[in-house]
Order: sequence, then C-alpha cells, then structure tokens
Amino acid sequence: MQPDSKPKILIVTGVLWIGGGAEKVAANLGNYFTDQGYETHLLTFYEAPDKYPYHGIYHSFNESPKGHRLFKLFGIPLRIWRIAKYARAHDIDIAYTFLEEANFYVLLAKRFFMRRLPVVVSVRNNIRTRGWLFQRLCAWLYPSAKSVVAVTKQVEHMLIEDFALPNTTTIYNSLDMPYIAARAKEPLPSEYQWLNQASPLCISMGRLIPQKGQWHLIRAFSQVVASYPSAQLVVLGEGEYKAQLQQLVSDCGLADSVHFIGKHPNVYQFLQAADIFVFSSLFEGMPNTMLEALSLGLPIVSTDCPSGPREIIAPDLAVNAETNYPHETPYGILTTPFAITEAFFETPAKRPLIPAELQLATCITDVLTRDWKRGPAYTAYQSRIKEAFDKDTIMMEWERLM
Repeated sequence: MQPDSKPKILIVTGVLWIGGGAEKVAANLGNYFTDQGYETHLLTFYEAPDKYPYHGIYHSFNESPKGHRLFKLFGIPLRIWRIAKYARAHDIDIAYTFLEEANFYVLLAKRFFMRRLPVVVSVRNNIRTRGWLFQRLCAWLYPSAKSVVAVTKQVEHMLIEDFALPNTTTIYNSLDMPYIAARAKEPLPSEYQWLNQASPLCISMGRLIPQKGQWHLIRAFSQVVASYPSAQLVVLGEGEYKAQLQQLVSDCGLADSVHFIGKHPNVYQFLQAADIFVFSSLFEGMPNTMLEALSLGLPIVSTDCPSGPREIIAPDLAVNAETNYPHETPYGILTTPFAITEAFFETPAKRPLIPAELQLATCITDVLTRDWKRGPAYTAYQSRIKEAFDKDTIMMEWERLM
C-alpha cells in the first residue's frame, strides 16, 4: 500500500442473509467504506438467496452449511488457506470479521499465512453461554487481533474479565434514522392490513431458537389475554422452534391471539402499527430489533438478560449493578431474566407460570393499561439516539480502528 492510498479492506462473515443482526452490521459497514472511497471486499462462507443490500465487491465460497461434520473437520485447513489466498490475491491491508466462525478462521489464517495482516474481530453475543472449545479459541486467538470489538459494554467486560484482553473496545450497533422513518411510513402488506385495527397490538421479533425464549413469552401472553381479551401478539422470525411454538399457541387456546408471520424485508411498518415491543431472550448481544422498536417510539418490556436490553432502555444503570425487578425507565421496563434451561412447551394449566413469566405478563399489561405508546419519552430518546446510535458516528468509530 502506498502511503497516500487508502487501505484495501476485507470484511468477513459467515453469510449475509436477511434477518441476522451481525450480518446487517457487516453489510452496512461495507457500504459505508465503499462510499468513503475504500476498495472494500465482503467475503462469506455460505450463500443466501435473500441478502442485505451491499454495493462493494462481493465474493462467497458458496460452501454447504449442512455438510457432514467429518467433512467440515477436514475442510478446516482448506478454508483457512482460501481466506489467506483471497486476501493476498487482492492485496488486503486490513480485515474486519463478524461472528465467531469468521473471527476464528481469519485469525487462524493470520497466524499461519499472513502474520502482518491487522484483523479487527467483532464479538456479537454473550460469550459465557459457549462451551470449553470456544473459550480456549478465544483465549488463544483474540490476543493476536488488532482490536476486539464488543457489541456492548457488558460483553466487553466479559472479554476483559475472562481472557484479560488488553485490546478491547465497545461499538454499539447503529441506526439509520431517516431510512427507518421512511420505511415505517410504507403501508403494511395487504394480508396484514388487519394489524392496523388490532388493539392492543404487541410485537416481538427474533429467530425462533432457544436463545430467544419465546415459549416464556407465549405462556406469559396467556395471562395478558386474560386481562385484555382483544390483545394480539405478532412474532416476526423463523427458526427451529417454529412448530413447537405454534403447537404451544394452539394448546394454550391462543390461536386467535398469537400470530407467527415469518421474516419480512421491512420490519418497520409492523413496528409502526404496534403498541408495545416485548422481548423474552435468555441472553443477547445487542438486539437490533429492540433498538429499531425504540427508535419508532415503542415502549419496551424485556428481560434484563445479559447483554443489551439494559444498555438500551436503562442506560444510566451500570452494566453489572444489582437492581430490583421490575426496573422501570422512561423507555420501558426490565423484568427478571429467565434462567438458561432447556425449553419447555407446556401450557400454564399443566405447568403453572413461573414468577418471571408472571412478572413479564404483569408488566406488559401495565404498559398497555397506561397507553404508553409513543409518549413524552420518545422525544427525549430521539436526542439520545443521535448521540449513542447515530449511523455516521458509529461507522466512523469502526473507521478509526484502521
């Protein structure tokens, strides 16, 4: 690289599919760098039919995500070599990686083939939920990164406490407020126009996987319907638990009240129609969906899971401070976290609501009773969003890590 030329950038993530928060950040960062005049390459391991918009240089290894474990094991050296080969062929000066799969593979490529390549890795979730091999790889590889970017202050605290890393920083997810406002004004698809008349309307978004704890939300919502028979819950997302969750809805007698409507390219029109955003995760990184909901003025009722919800709706509460639940702020209510246990899909009649579920239901009902939707706190939050989550500000923080 010539002294007066801009560095060539490689961004690596597993896949660019619509619905993943880290993948969205990777695409946005790549678009920002491209618009700033950097030659920006975005490399994925797998291909996806529906990808986030990206207008830089794109390449995918187009591997099969469902390959046999033994084949994948023998494919590890090949992938490491292919990453190094791509970086060398395009004279890459710095790499940014998103999610552990990309983090580990690129750092392995750096260790074995390109020791001088600066690598900025991004940790997007609660690292303490992973097994011993993950922990060993973090301890071995992350010290060799130029920077380890945590998605929240609590995740950064974990990285420092667990691995004594000296190279950490926190960069929050960003919000493109003009874009969100414009997409929120678009009319709902014709098959969902009925949501405009649903009252009260609760919304939750996230993959239907163990991490998101939606079985707790459905069980709690049975209590909400007891107080608000007209209440509706719409869940956006797809995942492995879809069939079990739908069966739980049916078993609870909530088929007319709870609706799974899959993934949609424009979630903002659904958020605009809602009265409240509800969240039941067992653990998180920085949930984009919650940020997006609050940017449109929706009050939030969420578990105080590690990490993310507290830093979004209770920014004045220290990340490791003890607190009493429910904890109310102008932006919503934090409720008792759910324990990380095996999912259960039993009705409240067979398995009574646990205290944390009862509290979640009570807080949802409380917010609906007070008609909190887009209240005075919304104006105050707008200024905080500009300061803490503004897209251009966040992108410049990534740029400064070069």
